[in-house]
Amino acid sequence: MKKLSFTIIVLCCISNLKAHSQLIVRNWGFEQYDAIGSEIGWTPINTKQQYILDQDTIVFHSGKRSYSVESRSDTVKDRGMGGAGTMYLSSTINKKRKIKVSAFIKTKNLTEGAAGILVILNGEKGQVFQADNHEKSPTGTTDWIKYELELPLTADVRSVSFAFIMTGKGKVWFDDVQVMVDDQVVDDKTW
Repeated sequence: MKKLSFTIIVLCCISNLKAHSQLIVRNWGFEQYDAIGSEIGWTPINTKQQYILDQDTIVFHSGKRSYSVESRSDTVKDRGMGGAGTMYLSSTINKKRKIKVSAFIKTKNLTEGAAGILVILNGEKGQVFQADNHEKSPTGTTDWIKYELELPLTADVRSVSFAFIMTGKGKVWFDDVQVMVDDQVVDDKTW
């Protein structure tokens, strides 16, 4: 039940991108922001308003910025989740075999939860499959480590949603997201 609720919340947070996803500039390194400081191409996720979502110009894996998620100091036990999500809608996944999503993750004092990647394969009538790497989540304080998830693309998959989520106390940074379809890197030119 908890995993179903998690999925529903993430899908609701990023579903507003569905109609416009072909127009989104892919911001895999969290380098591009609009005039009011929001990350271009990502929808913030802060289900219970217990996290501080920010761009970090001091701690990053490459480029000049990363995306950080930090629990509030007065956080409650049921914190929900914080992070960012996006959706991949494209005819380029038609007749493809697999998708791989990866990101670099760094943590500081992460306890009582997890940080990682969530990938959801969506069909015409809803979710086909989902996976996350929360069992392999970093804990405590760690330097940048690359995490990845690879899933098969079956004929019924119409879109792929993915998010970078933190649950728990502490702080997490995400950077250098990469998406590969059939071992080909996806960028602005291939969307």
